[in-house]
Amino acid sequence: MDEVNRFLDSVLPFYREFFVTAFFTGLRADEMSALKWSNIDFDRRIIKVVETRVEGEEGRPKTNSSYRDITMLPMVYDALKKQELKTRLRSKYVFLNPENKPIEIETLRKNAWSKGLTKAGIEYRPIIQTRHTFATMMISAGEIYGKIFTIHFLLSDF
Repeated sequence: MDEVNRFLDSVLPFYREFFVTAFFTGLRADEMSALKWSNIDFDRRIIKVVETRVEGEEGRPKTNSSYRDITMLPMVYDALKKQELKTRLRSKYVFLNPENKPIEIETLRKNAWSKGLTKAGIEYRPIIQTRHTFATMMISAGEIYGKIFTIHFLLSDF
């Protein structure tokens, strides 16, 4: 958790809500790139995962079991409410780049992820580690659901 906080304090503020959502939902980066406001239910605090975006092309999630509803933890709800003020009236996409276009993960990796890790003094690791960090935190918190879900989504990465 210390590294997560150091990273969130170091990443460009423009991308902070993206990474809060990544670290505390276990969403894949390509799922977040395709995430639309129509798939966010603030009343029920649910994120619906129904598509991905890879190299500018939208498509189906990685596997059939990748279609899922994710319950928002309080920090995710707060981050998405902040993001709503930034992008909801400008785009159907939740996360945009500085040019108001959907985030491209490779560009994000170079411009935000790598630089944030360096500034935080954290050794480089792939962006998929946000997903694995979420799994570890769920297990550490003693979440039974998290344990089952963690095993499922870690295995789905292979």
